[in-house]
Amino acid sequence: MLTVLAHLAVLASVGRQGAPGETAPQQASSMLVLTLLSAPASVPAPDGAEAQRPAPASAAPAARLAPAEQPSEPAFTPRYFQQHELTEQPSVASGLARRRWLVLPGAASGNITVRFWINDMGDVIRVHLIHSDANEKEQAAMLAALQQVLFHPAHIGRIAVHSEVQMDLRVVGEVGF
Repeated sequence: MLTVLAHLAVLASVGRQGAPGETAPQQASSMLVLTLLSAPASVPAPDGAEAQRPAPASAAPAARLAPAEQPSEPAFTPRYFQQHELTEQPSVASGLARRRWLVLPGAASGNITVRFWINDMGDVIRVHLIHSDANEKEQAAMLAALQQVLFHPAHIGRIAVHSEVQMDLRVVGEVGF
């Protein structure tokens, strides 16, 4: 089908130019020019007859978006890789004693299970307590402390990636070495 159309286009162009010895005037190449117009200034109120006419329905959505506002792009949501997908697990850089103890002065000792969402820089993006025997006040203090933990990021091959990791930690009131 494409070849038939191509042949017809060639024949049509030869037919317009006439005999092979004649030279046809060259057509100027077409150009598309776009001009961005600024938002119209406020229009003065029209006379009485025009003022009573209802505004078109399409004007309502335009009123919500200010002329200077740019529509926001959808937020990028990175993929957090699971532990089994990683070639190198994230490791604790700071914030936990002995890499498994959360030091929380005044808190009762106990074990907790925590899920961390870690970015490719090693920062904790989100923390969720999966298991804890602490009361709500202690849990809030634990979450605040766990949010401050820093990690060496996880890797897939040589590339640092976002990761999701679950850890069993021990909460202690003080560290005794």
